[in-house]
Parts: sequence; C-alpha cells; structure tokens
Amino acid sequence: GISYAPFDFLSLTAGFGFNFLQASMDVDAEYQFLTTEPTMLRIDAVGTGTGFSYQAGIHLAPTQDIDIAFNYISATAITLNWDKKEDSTDLLPEEQRRDIPASLTAGASYRFLDDFEVTSSFTHYLNQQADWGENPEDQTPVMSKYRNGIDLGFSFQYTYENSWAVSAGYNRSWSGATAESRNLLETGLDANSFTAGTRYPITDSLSVSAAITAIAFSPAKNADEDIGYTAFTWGGGFGLTWKAL
Repeated sequence: GISYAPFDFLSLTAGFGFNFLQASMDVDAEYQFLTTEPTMLRIDAVGTGTGFSYQAGIHLAPTQDIDIAFNYISATAITLNWDKKEDSTDLLPEEQRRDIPASLTAGASYRFLDDFEVTSSFTHYLNQQADWGENPEDQTPVMSKYRNGIDLGFSFQYTYENSWAVSAGYNRSWSGATAESRNLLETGLDANSFTAGTRYPITDSLSVSAAITAIAFSPAKNADEDIGYTAFTWGGGFGLTWKAL
C-alpha cells in the first residue's frame, strides 16, 4: 500500500490485499418436507479459498485530540472448495462462491484527557453486491434475500501513569440476513459483542497484552418459523509486542 500526506492534518491511503478464507460447516439436524419422511442431515466439511481486494482511505486530524477516518474496501471474489468428510444428503456443492462483501467505514476518536480516549465506528457492508452462489434447496441466489449489513461500535481506553492501559468496547452487528434467507445451511444472525483488554509495557520496546471477547447472537427463525437459530461464543488471548526501533 501507499500513503500520501499533502497537509499535516490530511493523509490519503491506497492498497491491495490478499485474502485467505477458511470456513467450517458442522450440521446435525433432522428436517421434513410436506410429502417426505423425516431426513437426517449430517454435514462435516471445511472450505478454503483466496482472493484479492483493494482499499482507499482518508485520515483527518483537525486537532491533536481528534482523529477522523473514512475507508473503502472492495469486494473480494472467492470460491470456496469444500473438503467434505460427510454430507449425508449431498446438499453442499463441491465449490461455492463466497465473496467477502465490499465495505464502507467511518470512524472517529477523541482524547478527552492525555490518558483517556474514546472511539466510535460505523461500517456499511454491501452484501447485495456480493455473490454467494445459489441456495441448494431452490436454486435462487443466496444474496437475493439478504439486506446490506451494518456494524456500529464504541470503545474507550484509559492509560494509567503512562504504563497500564485498559480498554473496553461494544459492537452491534446487523448481518443483513432475513427470515427468508435462513435455511438449513444459511443462518445469518445479528449479534452483540463485548470486548475488554489490557496492555502493560515491560520496557520501552517490549509490552504484553491480554483480551477477552464475548459474542451473543440474537435468536431468530426462518420464514416458516419451523427452524430456530441461537448461538453464543467467547474467546481470549495473550500477546507480546516487540518494537525493533
């Protein structure tokens, strides 16, 4: 990527990206159409694919305490190749288009004090411009029943005496999925995410960090209201950062 700053308060960026996507599918369900006997659906598969994207951004710093940024990332055309360990009804295709949608992001940060900063961000996902192939149940385009998605996030960071830094954040995601888009293979749920973390500088060039995230997905149903979806996940990690210069 490249960056150009025509003024002290303005910089422009552009670049290209290489994306690797890995998706896993683990389905164990029983379903029944009106004229058929109950059928057990069992899928255990991992899909991988790659693609390229480009991005362009603008960064503004009208004062020392305010940062504003706008960024666009293009859609990434990706075809997943599924490695199927099990597919009891042969519902999952060998290959499946699974683009990463284009996105527009606006963000801002404001330092109230030297040691306290708040940030906010808004991301609009152009889902309807992406290609996710066809629904194996009725051969309609998957994305034809989706709306565009939105992420809205807020966070703060507090630094104690130029040493410990603690942060916390909340993000609300609207996936763009609808009751009509949900089926045995396509879920798509809105979510509330909570994150907390801390960082401590051991020396001027070495620091350690830790973070934890919890994601609560909003319960939802399909159009016929005969399939319900709900999920919760969490995770955490530790990091070690070393600055060579």
